[in-house]
Amino acid sequence: MSEENKDKKGPGPARNKRPHSKNYKGKRKGPNKGPQGATKQAAGKPSPEKQSHANENSNRSEGQKSAAANKKSNSRNRRPKSMTPARVLQKYDNLLEQYLIGRKKFFEMKGKVVGKQLQKIEANWQKTLKSLRDFEINISGWQKDTLDQKVNFYPEDRTYTTNNEIDPAGDEVELTGDFLDEHYLAKQVAASDEYKDDKEESMGSMDDYKAYKGISE
Repeated sequence: MSEENKDKKGPGPARNKRPHSKNYKGKRKGPNKGPQGATKQAAGKPSPEKQSHANENSNRSEGQKSAAANKKSNSRNRRPKSMTPARVLQKYDNLLEQYLIGRKKFFEMKGKVVGKQLQKIEANWQKTLKSLRDFEINISGWQKDTLDQKVNFYPEDRTYTTNNEIDPAGDEVELTGDFLDEHYLAKQVAASDEYKDDKEESMGSMDDYKAYKGISE
């Protein structure tokens, strides 16, 4: 067919084209993957990235365990700090402060709480007192001298005993037996002895009492 006839006939019939939907993106052309399943990973084997993360986590946990073990070993091998006068006084001040806090809390909460809660507070107070007393007893030598210089810094007031020529040690007092209450007057002590066998219950009104005492208004 000549070129003139081609021009007369015009364009040829349109080809049947598949209409595209809005979401149609065309056929994906990826790299040739070769035989089927060649690019798929074997079952049960993690990807390189996951394996890398797993190795990092394992190394991190091992490092933490090693650091904890070294810290524990160092704490065991660590020598106790040598006691100095400053450390003796600091230890005493810390124990004294804990005791004062425990005592204050007990008396603040007494009457507000009862039962086990109050018992726990009192036990903590007694525990701090015991720790303070144990520290005072266990130290010796220059440590005790250092603490005495702090606790007994001010001299004892002996003005009264010196002026009255009284032994500062005081009198020895028995701690067992029956004792007279020195706050009673002699008349009260005599009345107590006189009416010790009187078991009769007192009865009467206030007017009877005034008449018995001879009180007149």
